[in-house]
This record gives sequence, structure tokens and C-alpha cells, in this order.
Amino acid sequence: MSLDLLKIKGGNPLKGNLKASGAKNAITKMLVASLISNKKSTLRNVPNIGDVEITVNLCREIGMIVNWNKEERVIEVITPEIKSTYIPQRFSGANRIPILLIGALLGRTTNDIIVPTVGGDMLGKRPVDFHINALELLGANVEYREMKREGAYFASAHHGLQGSVIHLPYPSVGATENAMLAAVRAKGTTVIKNAAMEPEIIDIILFMQKMGVHITIDSDRTIRIEETTEFYEADHTVISDRNEIASYALAAISTKGDVFIEGARHEHMISFLNLLQGIGGRFEVKENGIRFLI
Repeated sequence: MSLDLLKIKGGNPLKGNLKASGAKNAITKMLVASLISNKKSTLRNVPNIGDVEITVNLCREIGMIVNWNKEERVIEVITPEIKSTYIPQRFSGANRIPILLIGALLGRTTNDIIVPTVGGDMLGKRPVDFHINALELLGANVEYREMKREGAYFASAHHGLQGSVIHLPYPSVGATENAMLAAVRAKGTTVIKNAAMEPEIIDIILFMQKMGVHITIDSDRTIRIEETTEFYEADHTVISDRNEIASYALAAISTKGDVFIEGARHEHMISFLNLLQGIGGRFEVKENGIRFLI
């Protein structure tokens, strides 16, 4: 359903308490990350939003078994085997997840992984050169082909993946994620330099470590991953969504209100909180959240 008109009747300060939802940019990537293992993963604080629904349906196409309790905000997933390595055209451009299937599946299959793109477009308007270069450094073969009047990326690693040093020209979130996922089953050690270090990336790394992945972070935007061959069941609570928290915080400030957001974490909001103070807003950090007020 599209929203053509949003009518807002103002004049009243926003006051009250609310709980932040889980971060969309973490949970969707964790669902993909769970594909690297054949063990069960339990993810908590899962938001009931369209992007998660799309990602769940996409992963089901691959072979994932999903039990989603929307009321409890918990998803249990397991992918005993990879049933398909072709991403259906209907998922192309739906969100930025399909391209990450390449990194997640390269270590679990010797078949070609096929990711269609809308009209030959580079998955929307976001170039994937950094993704491709990183995967090729690990030994993957990735090429673009025309297919059924559309374009598609064909990726494979028939001879397996080999650890490498990957220096990203820009700390791209997507390229960092794709490289991490592929590196898990690459022989030896993979070093990703100039990696993205957003809180969502750190949360994905924590989840992957619970799965059994040997992964460490250095202070200079460097991620190191050792080949992992044994995986475990994992239980992980997704961090709160920074964008949602910032939206509610600004609504509270702009209406001269007073809102407490449970799940907001100080260390994830440092830059935003500085900007908020710059425009006259106030905040109080509590044990389980942050209060926003004038």
C-alpha cells in the first residue's frame, strides 16, 4: 500500500515511553548470515516490517526453514541444505539483500549463484564494484550476463575460496558484509582493511561469533576472519534501530515534548546526540534507554 498523503495536526508536545524496534539493517543481514551454517539460529527483538518479510521470503527460496513469532518478536531459522542458488527475479531491487547471498552461499555450494538485477541495473543505483572486487580477491568468479531481457550476476567458487587481504577503497557497509560472509569458509586468514564499523556491523560480527566464526576486530577498521568449519546454534538479540530512535527523538524535541526510548544506547548515538545538543535539545542516559526533552 502506498502513502500518498500524510496529514499532521500539531500543537501538542509528545510525551511518554516507548520501546525501540530491532535494527532493520542488522536483522536482515543476520538472516542472510545464518545461511553460512546448517545449525539453528534464534534472533530476538525482530521488527515486523516489510524488509524483514522480504528477506525471510528470499531466504526460504534458498532452503531456509523459518519459525517467526511476530508477537514475541522472535525468529528461529535453520538451513539444513541449500535447495536453490537462483534468486528469483521478483526479489531483484526489492531491497539490498540479494547481492549478499553471493557471499553467504559461496562457501556452501559449488553451483553458480545467480542474482538477477532490474533492467541490467547495478542493483538499484548502488554500484557493486567493491563487492565484486572483494569476492574475486577471495577466489570467486563473478561476472555480469544478460539474461531474459534482464541482467544477472553469476558467481561461483568451484575450487573453493582462499583467504586474502582485502582493502576496501571506501568503508562500504554492503561490501564489508559480503566479504565477511564469504571469508568465513575461505581457507586460511582473511583481512578486511578500511572496513565499515557501524554498530549494525559490530552486531552482525557478534552474531557470527556466536555461530562459531573465528572473527576479530582491530582498532584501525580491520576485521580478521579465520576459516571456520564447525558451527554452533546461536541465540542473539538484535540491537535497536538508530534511525527509529533518532526520528522519535527529533519528534520529541520539535514538539517541546519529553519522550523516553527504551533500548536506545548511548554508544550507538554519539554523533546524533552531539547534533541534538547543538540545536538545543537535551537527553538523559538511563540504564535501559535515553530520555529526550527540551
